[in-house]
Amino acid sequence: MPDYEEVFDFSFRRSRGNAVNGVPFRDAFMDNLLRSSPEVAQKMVQGDQETFRVTLMLSIDHLARCYKSSEPSAILQGVARRQSRGARNIEPHLYEFFLRALLETVQLYDPKYSEEVGKAWEVVLRPGLEYMKQMY
Repeated sequence: MPDYEEVFDFSFRRSRGNAVNGVPFRDAFMDNLLRSSPEVAQKMVQGDQETFRVTLMLSIDHLARCYKSSEPSAILQGVARRQSRGARNIEPHLYEFFLRALLETVQLYDPKYSEEVGKAWEVVLRPGLEYMKQMY
């Protein structure tokens, strides 16, 4: 069985430091996320876009930490509270759009992308995403 954590870490480093046609990874991910669903786009336009771009990258890191430590970090707990029903109201099904848009972006930005890399991203991020859904 592959070491999904290691595969994810190397892929994340390659992807986030890459630009395709002059477009950095985080900008491409945000664009993919905006296009993933009208419902997602509506939620995303309700705030400062630059802060949101930075938060997206930080969120990926803390989602991955949830896999590594088997528990959410204090930062991920805070994100979950801000995304919950009583705050920004990010409904659980929207996290699947997040994951799909992220995987589509990684496919374009990781020059070593493979099915195994995509699986590693999903395996590593899934526990954190499930935590976010539960905290809704």
